[in-house]
Order: sequence, then C-alpha cells, then structure tokens
Amino acid sequence: MSLKKTLIGVGILGGLGAFVYAFYAYANRQAKLLEDFTWKLMGVNFDSYSLQAVKGKVEILFTSKSDVEVQIQKFVMTFYFNGAEVGYIEDTTPFIIPARGTAPINFSFTLNPQLVFGNITNIINYALQKEDASVSLRGFASIKSGFVSATLPITYDSTIKCILYDKNC
Repeated sequence: MSLKKTLIGVGILGGLGAFVYAFYAYANRQAKLLEDFTWKLMGVNFDSYSLQAVKGKVEILFTSKSDVEVQIQKFVMTFYFNGAEVGYIEDTTPFIIPARGTAPINFSFTLNPQLVFGNITNIINYALQKEDASVSLRGFASIKSGFVSATLPITYDSTIKCILYDKNC
C-alpha cells in the first residue's frame, strides 16, 4: 500500500511539474514575441498657436512583427521644450495592433508655452530672435499579449526647425 501511495504522489508531482514547465515555456515564448514590437514617431504636427496654448497631434506607428496580437493598454508621454516640461499625455484607451501588422495612433496634446517663457514679453523676444529649440518626448506604452505584459519606452529628440521644416528628421 505504501508503494502505491508513493507512485500516486510521484505521478501527481510529475504532472504538476510538467504543467508548471509548460506554463513557464508558454509565458517565456509570449514574452519573446513581445520583443518583436516596435514603434516609430511619424510626426508631430502643431495645429494652432496662441500665447496660452499650443495645440497639436503626435502620430506614432506601432508595429507587431510577431504572430500575436498586441494591445496597448496605457500610453504616457511628457513633452519637454529646451529641457523644461510643458505638457503631458496619458491615454488609457486600449489600442489593438494586429499580428504582423501596423496601426498608426494619433494623440492630441495641448502645451502651455508660458510654463517655459513665463510671460508674453519673453515669448515675443524668443520668436523675434528665431532661435532653434530642442523638443523632447519621453514616455512609455504598456503593452499586453495574452496574459504577458511589458513596458515599451518611447523617446524622441528633435528641434523646432526640424519639426516645422524637415519632416524627415
């Protein structure tokens, strides 16, 4: 009777071990598939300019190179102008990126130029001097496929002249 209980115990442990290994292997494979996920900033467009607000859109092309569908669950991005924070986007609307497919996603933003320049006089002086300025975007996208999740960092650095006059930089 003792041998029978031992064999049953070994069988249960072996089955449980095989299940845990299969689960681990599946999760590991899904995580590697998520690594085949990329993004590309397609453009930053400014729709309107005023002393109180600069409004525009950021278009990002998300691409899944793997055979799994990817869902973007959360998108967070902070805008910097010459190193000073001027705006923030947080979007929790889920976006689906099809397997071996792409999806361009537009995010609208409103920036406050007075956070950088302080007052109308500084804004006018800066505009009249026509100096170039650095623009940086820093953020992340939370992505998920099945039950596996990952965080994809998103960074972009450019200048105002480049964005306004040369769409390829």
